[in-house]
Amino acid sequence: MRNVMIEDLEEIVGNKYLAANIAARRARQLNIGVRPRIKTNHVKYPSIALEELAAGELEYKPLPREAKPDRALYPSREVDEEISEEFRKQMRFVTEKEEMRMDREAMEFEDT
Repeated sequence: MRNVMIEDLEEIVGNKYLAANIAARRARQLNIGVRPRIKTNHVKYPSIALEELAAGELEYKPLPREAKPDRALYPSREVDEEISEEFRKQMRFVTEKEEMRMDREAMEFEDT
């Protein structure tokens, strides 16, 4: 059996990246113990998967693309900053009163 190249599969599948993805998934199946669908002399699973794809033994169906999310659903930078400020206030380990006291002490220390 000859070595099958991804470029050869581009004509069959229509897209070399899709062909590589299909072959990789099939190689994973072969790796966990699924039997090859064709008789081959190849030992390595990726080579077997490419050969199966070239022989037309693999069925595949591209999934429909998901619509991109609407940008209006995401908060703007100002809203994001407000949310992060609220989060910081809630997650504060030192109370505001204690933080003010520490700031005053630091300023007094700098003056001395």
